[in-house]
Amino acid sequence: MQRTVNEEPAKPSINQWVERISREEMPIFGRTVQQVVTVSENDEAPSSELAQVVLQDASMTARTLKLANTPFYNPRERAISTVSRAVVVLGFDTVRNMCLSMALVDAFVHGAARERLHRELARSIHAAVQARALAEKMGDPSPEEVFIATLLFRLGDLAFWCFGGETGDRLDQLQQQP
Repeated sequence: MQRTVNEEPAKPSINQWVERISREEMPIFGRTVQQVVTVSENDEAPSSELAQVVLQDASMTARTLKLANTPFYNPRERAISTVSRAVVVLGFDTVRNMCLSMALVDAFVHGAARERLHRELARSIHAAVQARALAEKMGDPSPEEVFIATLLFRLGDLAFWCFGGETGDRLDQLQQQP
């Protein structure tokens, strides 16, 4: 039996989505990402060491500078043009988290799905950074936990855009219609 053009494809159930996502394997990160994690977890490491690791990857360098020049991290809008300065402004944890997020997205997703996932990930990271700042301002004893909880709040959306396939493509098309 052939479907007509107007027929909707069968909608996968929640269980089918869970099974599909569960089958996917996490990527093995490259050497640069491993070095960023190692350096960022060393309390004795100077910021110059982390900057040198970031500079090994052009994409990571560009994204680090871009994030450091956002109004949240650079409210005075003085251009930050070196990775060394960007690492100091952002802090080790932020650089590590950004690097891990970038590696996951780049390893998992290609094409139009990558753009959707980048948008969703940017929203999640923005919300997490804002939540951590509010937690710090309010004197919360564990602003990092607030950051993580906020970052993971939309994990289901991230997983959908990562593994949605044709269903994700169709939803993206529908969302972009006026």
